[in-house]
Amino acid sequence: LTDATPENSCLYVIPKPYDPGYMAGDDKDNDEDLDPLTRAVSTKESYQHIRALPRRAGESILFTHRILHWGSRGNPTSSTQQKNKPRIAISFVASDASFEAPYLVNADYFSTTNKEERIPPFHIRLLLVCAQLLIYYQRFDLPKECIRACYDYCKQYADELEETYRKKVFVEFVKAMKEFESSKSDTKERGEVETTASTNSNQYVEDEDESDEEALMDEMLDAEAGGYGEFEDDYDEIENEDDQF
Repeated sequence: LTDATPENSCLYVIPKPYDPGYMAGDDKDNDEDLDPLTRAVSTKESYQHIRALPRRAGESILFTHRILHWGSRGNPTSSTQQKNKPRIAISFVASDASFEAPYLVNADYFSTTNKEERIPPFHIRLLLVCAQLLIYYQRFDLPKECIRACYDYCKQYADELEETYRKKVFVEFVKAMKEFESSKSDTKERGEVETTASTNSNQYVEDEDESDEEALMDEMLDAEAGGYGEFEDDYDEIENEDDQF
């Protein structure tokens, strides 16, 4: 939607010929260090294969999902006019159903006729927004209340989501909430205890925390029972400590 240059940020990629995993697959060979990016830039010389893809406003880039790609940070010391104009872009993703199933169970939401095109109803569009916010929660500085609200909405319309995608959404919810719990524990250890204005507000916070913990535990148990997620909870940590003695 705007000019995208190395000065104000643009897309960078590692071309297919220089990405070992593009055609061969991303088998880690039981080595956690061999992630796709590490394999592609395993030597100093391999960094020379990285390509910048600047574009004018209105132009586009078409590439497969497997291409290693990222957006750069703009140059804060640039003397050009571009430095004060951040890159604004929009992306669209499409895949064949045989490769990746549609996120929604009901394909009729997107059906078209000769007379008109249909778009999903508002509650379905909002469902996809909430689900994607959970999937990509690490990209956004979302408050805990927003994470929980997105989860509740996805839970309400869970039957509308394709099974694999639905599981992914709820697994990411668990990860997000555990990060909040971890940061909360760190805060308490530093002695930064939160205070509230009244007993009623204290009770509200306690009830809300208890509700969050119940939702978190439910999803953890469902994921482990379904075989699509393994998480450690407080009881696991206690057992690990007991094993050390």
